[in-house]
Amino acid sequence: MKKYLILLLAITSLTLCFTSCTEDDDPIKPSSSDATGLYFINYGGSSVGAGSITKYIADEDSAVNFYYEAQNGVELTSNIQYACEYKNKIYMMGNGNDQIIVLDSLFVQHESGISEDILVPRYCVGEGDYLYVSCWKNSSEWNIGMPNSYIAKLNITTNQVEKTIPVPGGPEGLAVANGNVYAALNYKDSIAVIDQASDAVSYIATPAVTSYFVKDNKENLYVSLVSTSSNKSEKTGLGYINTSNNTLETTYDLAGMSSNYASIMSANTDFSKIYLLATSYDENYQLFGTVYTFDVSTKEFTPFIENLSGPNGVQYDKKSDKLYVFGGTSYTEPGAVDVYNTDGTHISQFGCGVSPYWAFYLDYDVE
Repeated sequence: MKKYLILLLAITSLTLCFTSCTEDDDPIKPSSSDATGLYFINYGGSSVGAGSITKYIADEDSAVNFYYEAQNGVELTSNIQYACEYKNKIYMMGNGNDQIIVLDSLFVQHESGISEDILVPRYCVGEGDYLYVSCWKNSSEWNIGMPNSYIAKLNITTNQVEKTIPVPGGPEGLAVANGNVYAALNYKDSIAVIDQASDAVSYIATPAVTSYFVKDNKENLYVSLVSTSSNKSEKTGLGYINTSNNTLETTYDLAGMSSNYASIMSANTDFSKIYLLATSYDENYQLFGTVYTFDVSTKEFTPFIENLSGPNGVQYDKKSDKLYVFGGTSYTEPGAVDVYNTDGTHISQFGCGVSPYWAFYLDYDVE
């Protein structure tokens, strides 16, 4: 009996030791403060696979590519059209596999993507308990003006689409202001206005198709007026929308305003300037561009960074007070990000994934 008692005690001790060692040897889980950084959303491409995420820490001038893979242990299976942070979660619009990928602030995915009533998601904006998502439903309908496109109203507490609101014309960029959701239409010379209380849709006529918004300190909107291959226009630049009466009050002409599906506009912290990207193709179909500043007081455009090769987007980061210009000369090879001071001085460059289109700063305590 004593022999068995000694054996039992030995087994118990070994079990306790194993449990203790296992807990002590586990790597410390990263805290939410490890989320802090600037994130670049790389779309990827049909010939090179799915999208990817690049994390950049400005204080260290260091970049980590394939950040989603590093955090989750698996690769992304979608091309990422757009991504944003809202209420301490990351929402990524996945194309290929039509879905919204929901991540925590560490870019860790805990559940399957949201796919019901989400078809060709393009862009999103949050308000209260809802995420409004522009969906094209069938991207092959571009040549007939996207008649079946819509806005999905996603309840982020249940991860269910509560309603789909028909908005023909290919809604792209979205903004929320004064009780309305505004949708830039990429295949119709109008901006859709969705009343948040009733979901009723009205329209503001525009001299060109539109793509994205920036909102000023008074809840009014600047919208990009662009010329596209399917909807050509001589009237490109910026439009100014007064959201108190939903009128396009004035337009500001800028030749070559970029029609790329990317971050073509970014305002600085006090909204005294908007950085914009204008582009054109040379005879060899190589993309070149210029970053302009739009002075909100004088209403004038000024060339800021010129002779850029292959630019996709521009992003001002208020945390580092730097300007980031990103793109690439190929849609099949990794791109690059150039970092500038706000006086236009080039600071550094780092590599990123294929087709970088968007960027946003994430802080652990952001709401």
